[in-house]
Amino acid sequence: MTRLEFECLGMACRLLALGPAASRLEAGARWAREVERRLSRRDRSSELSRLHAAGGRWMPVSPELESLLRAALWAHEASGGLVHVGVSSPADGKARVPAPLPAVLEVAKRRAWLAPGARIELAGLARSWMADSLGGWLGDNAFADLGGSVCACGPGPEGAGWPVDVTGETVMVMDAGVATSGIGSRAPRWAVIDPRTGRPAESDLREVSVLAPTAIEAEVLARTALLVGSRRAPAVLADRALGWAFREM
Repeated sequence: MTRLEFECLGMACRLLALGPAASRLEAGARWAREVERRLSRRDRSSELSRLHAAGGRWMPVSPELESLLRAALWAHEASGGLVHVGVSSPADGKARVPAPLPAVLEVAKRRAWLAPGARIELAGLARSWMADSLGGWLGDNAFADLGGSVCACGPGPEGAGWPVDVTGETVMVMDAGVATSGIGSRAPRWAVIDPRTGRPAESDLREVSVLAPTAIEAEVLARTALLVGSRRAPAVLADRALGWAFREM
């Protein structure tokens, strides 16, 4: 088994593969860093910054950004609006409830439109989207972990799946995705903002980990469950998740 560790989106990432896919790990890491550059909000020349600057006009976009923007619109719909890339921590401390994402973002083939003044933050959703993309590209027996968002393809090194830590326990995962959403020290470096209030999320759940057919489905379900809380979360997850685990406050 070949293993490659690197940093992307400010997070520790790793790729593992067996067989011919092992030769593709370096190329996979380069692709991930290129996507990271495209999504930078600090670099005024990045593709995302250019989309922000073009507010109110249709702008050509790369296949990668088109795919991720479509994933963001799907996530908004699938979560009932709770997974919203148009919310971020307010710089001035004033909470703002965002408009529904389809009102400020439209996507067509190789082009996108963003409402004037609108800003989107894609890093949180990008980690699971990138994990799925890399897992599928690497081959039939490979593993992609982008900051805790996991895509596990194939039977793993010993035929029983790939080992993944889920709330402190090792779970063997095969041909599925895993993602965790949380509040606190073990959560990703960006705050989870509740689009219903525009403020950092409050929940009786500290952490939600979800197993789903893909990493991005797991990400959306985990964040939705976190925001609706422990009483409603099982109903949200029952029909769509393959499994889940909670850490309560």
